[in-house]
Amino acid sequence: MQQKGQNIAPIKDRILKYIDLKKIKRVHFLSKTQISASLFKSDGLKSELGGDKIALILSLYEELNPEWLMTGIGPMLKP
Repeated sequence: MQQKGQNIAPIKDRILKYIDLKKIKRVHFLSKTQISASLFKSDGLKSELGGDKIALILSLYEELNPEWLMTGIGPMLKP
């Protein structure tokens, strides 16, 4: 997933944890969300996603807890 010592934006880190938990292939996630693969590679991992992309992810993956995605607080999945 990420290389040792690499800084990764918190929301992207949580997205990667979610897709790992749900066993979603990264290529399928990126295709479904229409997010560029470059945003999840190398230097792209250091930048945060825009609000439009976050809103799209939350609309496509309805079980994902928005509070957890944005802040890391609470459960990953909605109860």
